[in-house]
Amino acid sequence: MEKLPGKAPAYVCRECELVTPLRRCPECGEGTDPLRVTPPAELRPVGPGYLEFIREVLVEEGLPADLVRDDELLLANRAPDLDYLDEIVAAEPVLALRYDLREDRWTIVLKPEGARRLHELGGKSIEVDRGAAEAVREGKNLFAPGVTSADDVEPGEWVVIEHGDRPVAFGRARMSGDEMIRRNRGLAVEVRGAVEGSPTYFRDRDFEDVARAHEEYVSERLEEAVEFTRKNVSPSRTFASFSGGKDSLVTLVVAAEAGVERALFVDTGMELPETVEAADRAAEAVGVDVEIVEGDPEMFHRVTEALLPPSRDNRWCTLAAKLAPVTRYVRSEFGRGCYTLVGVRRYESETRSERGRVWDSDAVPGQVNVAPIFDWSSLDVWLCVYSEDLPYNPLYDEGFGRIGCYMCPASKVGDFRLSERVHPELWEEWMETLERYRERHGLSRDWLRYHVWRWLRPEGEIRKVVSEESLRWGERVLGRWREVPPEEAARGFRRECPGCGYCGAVGSNRCEILEVSLRRVFGR
Repeated sequence: MEKLPGKAPAYVCRECELVTPLRRCPECGEGTDPLRVTPPAELRPVGPGYLEFIREVLVEEGLPADLVRDDELLLANRAPDLDYLDEIVAAEPVLALRYDLREDRWTIVLKPEGARRLHELGGKSIEVDRGAAEAVREGKNLFAPGVTSADDVEPGEWVVIEHGDRPVAFGRARMSGDEMIRRNRGLAVEVRGAVEGSPTYFRDRDFEDVARAHEEYVSERLEEAVEFTRKNVSPSRTFASFSGGKDSLVTLVVAAEAGVERALFVDTGMELPETVEAADRAAEAVGVDVEIVEGDPEMFHRVTEALLPPSRDNRWCTLAAKLAPVTRYVRSEFGRGCYTLVGVRRYESETRSERGRVWDSDAVPGQVNVAPIFDWSSLDVWLCVYSEDLPYNPLYDEGFGRIGCYMCPASKVGDFRLSERVHPELWEEWMETLERYRERHGLSRDWLRYHVWRWLRPEGEIRKVVSEESLRWGERVLGRWREVPPEEAARGFRRECPGCGYCGAVGSNRCEILEVSLRRVFGR
């Protein structure tokens, strides 16, 4: 799993029913409690489309849709897992929406608050004797001899364990309710935690309320970011980089306040339509001239079929579709050098947390990147978006945690499923390209089922899931150059070049993408 960059400030005032980044409630002034969520606590509001989807999955899992309600304040927090895992949070986590990569389906992971709600809503339960009750409170699993009565439970279902009609623990059933009563041995319930107290709902609260309570806080954060920008850039030699996401949207606000008048949005050709539209809305709302550079949507398909899909460890997509247009823009508009305001934040990843607020670009000569909101949490950003009434990308309301190309290899398969949900026609087109690639190279079906193409050399937890054949797919695909020096193969490939645009000319020099790939796969 990925390394975490620490935990962002996240607290809750239970008296005011308010989530806050502050240790004291901005409404009542009293101390707040730490919000018990998984680091790095990158919180975002749960939008209506995402809430509807979560409720659909709840029903499919045999749970009440009202475990999460449309009249309460809910936040989402992406947590580390093999694939997609999103904690759904009120005063504390209620449940987690998880994409089960092995089963290829969405599932629900219940949390103690969710179990309290399940009990209140009359969910399935199991009555146990005193000895079993004491054991499950301590986190031990429940075995059949301790069960005194059980609802019509099926294996795999979430259940609440009771003693004296009071909930004591919860977990997943491992046998039917009838078997629990009849059998005198065997695991009845895999216990996931204890249950104490009553459920908590932040009813009749929404994120607008949270933002209003933090207007002074947001103003102070913006003031610091603007002052930092003024000290570190020359406005006439600066542009803001806009991606269509929330972070770059807030960075546009900082840019405008600091006197920067222009921004750049690179449409890679694989952006979702909502993201492209977000650039126009942002320019109008903030008052910064956002220039849109349009990419070639066929380039990704063309290069993938001729050579390789983009991958986490060989991101030719970023070089060709993002950085090459940025390089041309910088040379055209600024000559030898410029400053670029970027929405990079330290809590996004360990790598970014170590970078700092100002650094020279490794990929664009003469470009100095400046990150005004580097120390902001996701909660800070959303407070600003709502306080300033900014037109954010509607994909966030559908559950998207990040905005970018819909087939980005850095994504989880669950992210792909969300893209497929909102734009099935675009996702089907990409899948057809990958299927043709798989058939052409004789790759196994699990290469595509588990989206192994996201790594040229698969690493991490995915290695426990897929076949050895798929793990070595890079060697198979690049096998015809196995004994050829990488630089020689890279020059030879230029005769087949489909033109990704990275080198600036088709059929000249050598293909750096292939050269890097060969060195990575064959260690040369």
